[in-house]
Amino acid sequence: MKPQEVLDQYHVVMQEEARGNPEPLKAMFSHRDDVTFASAFGPAVRGWKQVCDAVYPDSAAGSEITSFERLAEYVTSDLITILEIERWRTKFGDSEELVPYHMRATSTFRREDGTWKLVSRHTDPIGDLHPGLEEFVRRQEAQARERERIEQEMRVAQVIQHNFLPREPPDVPGWEFAAHYQPAREVGGDFYDFIPLPSGALGIAVGDVTDKGVPAAMMMASTRSVLRAAAPRLVSPGEVMERVNEVLCPDMPPKMFVTCLYGVLNPETGQLRFANAGHDLPYVKTAEGVVELRARGMPLGLMPGMHYEEKQATLEPGDSVLLHSDGIVEAHDPGRDMFGFSRLKETMADAPPGQELIDRVLGDLEVFMGSGAVQEDDITMVTLRRLAGAVGVSASFGGGVLADFEVPSAPGNERGAIERVMRAVGGLGLDSARVERLKTAVGEATMNAMEHGNRYRADRPVSIRVLRCGGCVRVRITDRGGAGELAETEAPDLEAKLEGRQQPRGWGVFLIEKMVDEVRVTSEGDGRTVELVVYLKEAADGRR
Repeated sequence: MKPQEVLDQYHVVMQEEARGNPEPLKAMFSHRDDVTFASAFGPAVRGWKQVCDAVYPDSAAGSEITSFERLAEYVTSDLITILEIERWRTKFGDSEELVPYHMRATSTFRREDGTWKLVSRHTDPIGDLHPGLEEFVRRQEAQARERERIEQEMRVAQVIQHNFLPREPPDVPGWEFAAHYQPAREVGGDFYDFIPLPSGALGIAVGDVTDKGVPAAMMMASTRSVLRAAAPRLVSPGEVMERVNEVLCPDMPPKMFVTCLYGVLNPETGQLRFANAGHDLPYVKTAEGVVELRARGMPLGLMPGMHYEEKQATLEPGDSVLLHSDGIVEAHDPGRDMFGFSRLKETMADAPPGQELIDRVLGDLEVFMGSGAVQEDDITMVTLRRLAGAVGVSASFGGGVLADFEVPSAPGNERGAIERVMRAVGGLGLDSARVERLKTAVGEATMNAMEHGNRYRADRPVSIRVLRCGGCVRVRITDRGGAGELAETEAPDLEAKLEGRQQPRGWGVFLIEKMVDEVRVTSEGDGRTVELVVYLKEAADGRR
């Protein structure tokens, strides 16, 4: 067979392949292991099967060779190498239109056992011969850049979202906490949070935005921020849910809402007050078994003016609670059956509490879904357990009650309060500067409680409690003047005060905030509490 006959036969074979018939091309490759195929449209491949897979699939369907032009050839008795320009009509991208394009092709044949066999083929598109190919390549490059940009943004969003989640569970002696968060995509709509509250209480939240991906992650961040702002001020779980709902409603996107379970734990008594905004019911495991904690309430962001029922439960030593999102119970097995609440309840009944419970649930879920199953929804779990023999908050947060006393509401009694607080914190290693600032804050807060809270009434003493709490000391000063709306602190203006445009008093609150590391003001029942937080030296070094 002459070179021209080889070339003619080859173009017939390529035309058949373009029409969807790969058999002549496969025969020309003849199951060679050393055959290679290289193209600008993909990586080079080697081996008969790999080449056929690369050349044949739908990539050439609907194509045809319209003409070719011989540029050069190299011929020996056993080898033919031909360089040519091939003119094709084919489809690019998603277009159904047949577009002409041109490519430079180098094909090499070797004669074996009297038969010429194709051993290599290399093609390069010639973009300047047809603008359609150039446009296609530019479009592909632009799409690749856009994908890279989106992937980078997703990586950034993932980092930001993980920074919203607590870095570690709270360390509350007498209690054990564990948590797990696993988004279905790079970012998700689930969240959980632990919120330190006044008087040693702890807010615990688990939420789920009805969507996945970036929109859900953005709404998750908004919900968490509003919840964190409302929780320390309102304390009551029902009131917190009402406030969050009112803030979210005006800006909630269509067909989106948030379910949320929010509870307030008193570590001293084990009392858990909670409200539920349409979230999956939490489970509590006691010596008698596993039961649900029920409270009624609409999801957040659907309708303004909603009321959220508030319930409470008391956790005894040994009791544990599981808060979770619906990504667990709504997971499917290969037969599309759901994992369901009953399986989750059984798992909690059988498994040890804490991290072991989380690991057991994840293990059961993996077995149920089957190998290689795709996670359909975000998965979040939070567990808390009151340890057997746990003591109250006198030992909570890594410390104890250093002082607990009352002072009559009379001018000058703030000095006695300062002395007793200083005696209580004397062995904590506070440097002299921090001690002096704490003295000023205690004095100002006590005077405010006696004068503005109790109105110097003899039957209304000021209660003062000093606690060592892990890396800080907390001084709680409580009046009995009745709980009302807390006024925002007005920054003092000397000229305004002299001109009568600002009250002569009011510098005390401003001063208190500058003297300590944190100030928390809460209003509840018949009184108001000002909590002064001062970090101990080893903790303060990293904060100031």
